[in-house]
Amino acid sequence: MMKKVFLIVGIVLLLIIGVIVYFVVTDLQQEEIFITEITEIVESSNSEDLDLDEFRERLNTIKTRGDYAVLEKAAKQYFKDVLDNNMAIQEVLSSNNWANILQVQNYISDGPEFKNTKQYISETKTKLEEGKNKYVEFLTDEKMMSYIDDKNLDSYYTDLYKQYFIGEEDNSADIELLEQSLDSIISYLDKAEDVIDFLIENKGNWEINTDRILFSNENLTNEYNNLLNAVYEDM
Repeated sequence: MMKKVFLIVGIVLLLIIGVIVYFVVTDLQQEEIFITEITEIVESSNSEDLDLDEFRERLNTIKTRGDYAVLEKAAKQYFKDVLDNNMAIQEVLSSNNWANILQVQNYISDGPEFKNTKQYISETKTKLEEGKNKYVEFLTDEKMMSYIDDKNLDSYYTDLYKQYFIGEEDNSADIELLEQSLDSIISYLDKAEDVIDFLIENKGNWEINTDRILFSNENLTNEYNNLLNAVYEDM
């Protein structure tokens, strides 16, 4: 009788150990998948030949399960938000509209009131300022952690998220480069708007002759040239 009892107990213990081993191994496998996925996404996001369609598809695919899936979804949502913001900035910069503000063709098509030009300048500056501020915010630890703050995860998982998602990389150089680039465009728009405002204020004192703007007197010509020079002096 005792042998049977010991045999049953032994079987139960083996089953318990087997279940524990299964969950431990499975958990380690999920952790490895998460680490690999995040590491490869970070590497590919820094690649110069990034395929955006493939990258977005990967961000929309969750490979882990359980709490690791919560981490993976949070991390990939962060990357999607960063990508959307960067693409919005790129869309503004890749457009030639901001560079054509002071072209004679724009004077002809939108002058002398320049309503479309004024609206474009205002909207573009707002987009660039918002994009810049969001970019800087995205690189803060607080913003990165906000994607899992309300997930009620065990500290083990939040620590893992910090270790492999946030890391200890210094982003100050990237922030400075982006701020300088966007600030130079915003400064250009500010000075270009000064020129447009001048043309609006003096709308009865200039005209377009072929491909040149001509003013009614030399003082206005000099003032216009000074404003125009200010636009390009820092570019």
